[in-house]
Amino acid sequence: MYYREVALDCAHEVFWPACDGQPGSCATDADCPGNEVCADVWGSCECESQCMSDSDCEDGQICMCAGGGNGGWLALKNWCVPAGCAGPEDCADECGCRGSQFFCGTLDMAACPTPADECHDNADCGGQNCAWEPQEQRWTCQEWGFCE
Repeated sequence: MYYREVALDCAHEVFWPACDGQPGSCATDADCPGNEVCADVWGSCECESQCMSDSDCEDGQICMCAGGGNGGWLALKNWCVPAGCAGPEDCADECGCRGSQFFCGTLDMAACPTPADECHDNADCGGQNCAWEPQEQRWTCQEWGFCE
């Protein structure tokens, strides 16, 4: 389980390259909402957020810097992710703000523990992944993504 102890500014601008005519859901930055840009994500133009700090992200998001310097969380590029917390001070108990993985350790959500949680970490899940379930608003045991 990965915990965010403190918000850090990213050390380097590590962003997806700009689109240059690739197919996808956007053609230019103007096609994207909010703070998102039209970026070439593995050969497809997609709207993606990019950031250097939490202040570059919309409300309810935190900035994940590329690399493993985020309390163990992995990010391939600097990007904003949904978050119900930004650090341990936002959570009621000592467990703190923790990250939910969706792809090979890549964070897709940060959230506080809840009294209704099914698991605390992967050890509680018998080989499955302890991850945030947005529909239930709690941590549950889930199947791993395709990177296993």
